[in-house]
Amino acid sequence: MAKQRTLVVVGTGTATGVPDQCVLHISLNGIGATPAETLDICSAAASGAISAMVGAGISRDDIRTVNVSVQDYFDQAQQRVTSRVGSYQLEVIVRSLDRVSQTLAVLFEAAGTALQIRSLQLSMRDTQPLRRAARREAVRDAQERAQDLAEAAGLRLGEIIVLEDNDRSGSQGVRAMAASRNAEVSMPVEPGQVSVSASVTITYAIAD
Repeated sequence: MAKQRTLVVVGTGTATGVPDQCVLHISLNGIGATPAETLDICSAAASGAISAMVGAGISRDDIRTVNVSVQDYFDQAQQRVTSRVGSYQLEVIVRSLDRVSQTLAVLFEAAGTALQIRSLQLSMRDTQPLRRAARREAVRDAQERAQDLAEAAGLRLGEIIVLEDNDRSGSQGVRAMAASRNAEVSMPVEPGQVSVSASVTITYAIAD
């Protein structure tokens, strides 16, 4: 029996949408003489920032500790370790872009110079509609590619043997920024767009 001839094509698709939430990555920094003192300073700043955000309406479920660190500070002039530098890092989800500026103002007020904004990332709470649209676009793209290739090679497509979702969906179009204590609190937040991509592989039989 002759081996069945097949045509394998890969299709890609992209769908875009408007971000509706913001993820802040912040640090509460401090300097102390010992690791314990430095941790106490950072913890106090973090506690104040967390309390202020909760008081401003941010849910505790949307505030997550992601890292705590303490490092030696080596003074080049004195050629010795003179202090310890600490950082308490938080991830905060602000579930409305209209509240980003207010949240930053609350953080600056509560933490002062201890606050460092490491990044600001815009995203969508529910990307499933975009993922479905991207997959459908990927299937259409694969079908068109297969038809073009078959016509160019003088072949006739048969039935689909295998349809695989390559599971490459992912959000893109992320905006990020870094800020310090001198940043403008009343800043505009332009949502732009977030894109989600998908890829599928279709194996067609070649009709005789």
